[in-house]
Amino acid sequence: MRVIILARKRRRPYVTYLLILVNVIVYILTSLQNSLLETSSEWIDTLAYMPSLTGCPREWYRFLSCMFTHADFMHIFFNMYFLFIFGREVETRLGHLKYLVLYLLAGLGATAFHTAFTPVGGSIGLVIPTVGASGAISGILASHMLMFPGRKLAAWIFPLPPVVISSSYYLLIWFTMQVLYGYTRFESGTAFFAHAGGFVVGILVLYLLRHARKPRPEIGRTGLGAKPKAILGLVIVALAAGAVYSYFTSKNLTGVYLLSIHTIRNGHLTEDVAVYTMVENKTVSPSSDDPRVVFNRIVWAGLLQYQPSYTNPDFEDSTTVFPPSLWPPLRLYMKGSISYDQLGVLQSFEGKMITDVILTDSYGRVRSVEKNVEYQVSMNSEEVAGDLGAKVVGPLALLSAVVAVGALIVTLTKSDELLAREVYLGFRPLIPI
Repeated sequence: MRVIILARKRRRPYVTYLLILVNVIVYILTSLQNSLLETSSEWIDTLAYMPSLTGCPREWYRFLSCMFTHADFMHIFFNMYFLFIFGREVETRLGHLKYLVLYLLAGLGATAFHTAFTPVGGSIGLVIPTVGASGAISGILASHMLMFPGRKLAAWIFPLPPVVISSSYYLLIWFTMQVLYGYTRFESGTAFFAHAGGFVVGILVLYLLRHARKPRPEIGRTGLGAKPKAILGLVIVALAAGAVYSYFTSKNLTGVYLLSIHTIRNGHLTEDVAVYTMVENKTVSPSSDDPRVVFNRIVWAGLLQYQPSYTNPDFEDSTTVFPPSLWPPLRLYMKGSISYDQLGVLQSFEGKMITDVILTDSYGRVRSVEKNVEYQVSMNSEEVAGDLGAKVVGPLALLSAVVAVGALIVTLTKSDELLAREVYLGFRPLIPI
């Protein structure tokens, strides 16, 4: 008897290539003025996502635009590299449309988790711009882990030689690090909970998409295994616990101020913003030189907070401020109109500031001190948290907890159903750790 085996034509990962192309085009357009090294601040202001803007419907485009915007060359390079390595296999087995749905939902879910975990990560996160495809790619990584747990990768920790590791263990370690770094606030410039959120959204969405039809068991294949499942389950439980905590504490998310600072020095106007969180007593100084000098003098002089509802149209003060370092004490003179809100936070200052300015080299070492530099200053603050905690962060935290529980159930009881046949790419991907 003759047996004829019909081989199904292998899909080409066109969506993965298209997503990479779109991300690269957006990066080129937004970084041209900076010689392709980093995206310009104007584009970041236009395309980045900030939780404080979710209350304004006309800003909702940022949920999508932030997924295709990257901060600098290394940011987009590694994101696109991981998408290229892991995305093609997932798309090949899942199909073009389902893969695109998975990518977009994971990206949106990552943004939701990032917002929901603001009480955990710090209220200052409400006004910190976030960009990048990392959240969406995290969903792809989770799908790859469940579909191809035995896939071998060459993991490389410089300067050690590469070691071979299975996809499941590598991605499990990566996911655990995102949750751990998020809780320890390892690095304030990285949205770790967005990465973790995209990952668990990817687990749940993959299950729903794969079960649009009855799954076929892969004979001879085994899933994650008991130990990886247990570890993954514990990390997801830790993530869900954070979401529950955020839900119950979100109503206390207040006292986040955005300060607009305008300075004129020698006829040159500079505009920038600073951030102050009242509850945590943390500040983020402007990136521009002159606004940063003015803001730091306000902070060092103890004028960022004062008597509630205090107003003085003829404010004048001459003092010496001490930077939080071994730098020399600096003279400060201020004259103008100053006011504070009902919580005692600086509401506005209009007037003149004369101060000493420290000049440093590229290593931060003091080179010299310029005496009696004069600025014309206009500074105004706005409390941006408002009712976001109750209306936005709380509901998203509850949704995040539900998604995490769903991903936990899939991981412990259904993950073996998501196995897919291995796809041979012709080489073993080299993955940095």
